[in-house]
Amino acid sequence: MPNLQDTNKVYDYLVIGAGYGGLAIAALLAQRGYSVCLLEAHSKPGGCASYFKREGVIFSAGATTISGFAETKPIHKLCELLGIEKEASSFLERLNLGMVVNIDGKELLRYSDQELWKQEAAKFFDLSQKQMKFFDLSQKIDAFAWHVLDKNTRLMPSSFGDIWDLVKPSKLLLNLSALSLLPGLFLSMKYLLSCFKLDSNKLFSRFVEEQLIITTQNYMEKAPFLSGVMGLSYPSEVFYSYGSIVSLARLIEKRFCELQGDLYYRQKVRNISFDNKIYTIQTDSGIATRSTINKTVFRANNIVSNIPIWNLEKLAPVFIAKKLSKYCKSSKKSWGAFMVYLIFRFNGEPLLKSAYYQIHTDSVIPYSGSRSFFLSTNIESDTNESTYAVTISTHVNSADWFELDEAEYNRRKESLRNFILEELFRKYPKFKEAEMKYVSDASPKTYERYTSRYKGYVGGIPHSIESPVIFSCPNKLNGSFYLVGDTVFPGQGIASVIYSALSVNSKIN
Repeated sequence: MPNLQDTNKVYDYLVIGAGYGGLAIAALLAQRGYSVCLLEAHSKPGGCASYFKREGVIFSAGATTISGFAETKPIHKLCELLGIEKEASSFLERLNLGMVVNIDGKELLRYSDQELWKQEAAKFFDLSQKQMKFFDLSQKIDAFAWHVLDKNTRLMPSSFGDIWDLVKPSKLLLNLSALSLLPGLFLSMKYLLSCFKLDSNKLFSRFVEEQLIITTQNYMEKAPFLSGVMGLSYPSEVFYSYGSIVSLARLIEKRFCELQGDLYYRQKVRNISFDNKIYTIQTDSGIATRSTINKTVFRANNIVSNIPIWNLEKLAPVFIAKKLSKYCKSSKKSWGAFMVYLIFRFNGEPLLKSAYYQIHTDSVIPYSGSRSFFLSTNIESDTNESTYAVTISTHVNSADWFELDEAEYNRRKESLRNFILEELFRKYPKFKEAEMKYVSDASPKTYERYTSRYKGYVGGIPHSIESPVIFSCPNKLNGSFYLVGDTVFPGQGIASVIYSALSVNSKIN
């Protein structure tokens, strides 16, 4: 890492936040020959997809799946541009069984193979031939939408050059065809289900509802069917990341440093000012380790922010904050997450069929808008004994976790944790029989503390027909201030934030 004595230099670009969006854009710009500085408040890369270690086991702090590494998808495209696709392939493995969904004690197998998945769904939900056409349409919409995104990284135009890129002859036919996708931004997933008489199938509707909360952050009455079908399709290419989900972040970090980028951890941005065409960024160093805080100053000609727009509004120069204000107000509510981290000791074969499970609950989860939780497993360990690391997450209302006294806060955590464990043990009794070596939890308040995200919001801004993504905050606020991350191009997790970085990269001359 560079010495802080060098920070008086004026960088071409300064990137705030080493989440996947920040890492991606920093590496892309460094590869193009720009001088780039990347600042991260924490001591590790990955942001909400970072990690921590307990009892010799690595846990993903939040996001637990990688989807989007198939050819033409954002993660694969980034790896190709950076020349790291071979290294990424060494630890990313595509799963034949992308997910298991447990509904009322019965397991729905979400195969990556589309034909196997359709056969499984037809049997599980008792679907007619007409209703099965929903899956064919969804598959076509998903494939075409990703093709359009692949060819148009300058979507959400913010300049004449961006518009010209969309209508130039080589793309005109494709983008005229892409206009057929627009109704999918304004019509709900519930509407699409009704077209196939699937809305009357209570079991299927319940399945879709819980899937959408994970992928679009919304219910099917409000979730646009374009992002909805893309969300339903994501388990078809789920990858397991050996060494935890942060392995890819570490690889991008390594490439950025090889490209002579300057990376500083434990640098929490406190203020961004602008004078004489230069941005001055003031940070507090040592935040993540609670050491003595030292003030540090960085300078740059351009800024790329990977932090949520609500946080950025409080840090940015007045002329940038004013532009952000209306988007912060229109997107003032998002989801938080409640996490449970567990370590089990086991003997013999693994307890589950897949690394990823969605488990439907018999009733609404306390302090949550959901009736399911997501479970991911990892049997990799630095210890010599057989362990089963389990990470469980569910959406919760962030407002329910703030402004509480300590006793009530702890009561709510215990109540929700016990609810989840009871459901897990009832659906999979073998876990109850195993030795539980470790248990801890995290609320939106925990996320705010460790990631500094406003109100502990995670997962980005919900997709909604009331505020379609085409009206979301632009990723280029002026000629020198850009945005990446899940509050700019929300949805689809890591793939989405990396797409936002590819988009910004294409808009920088």
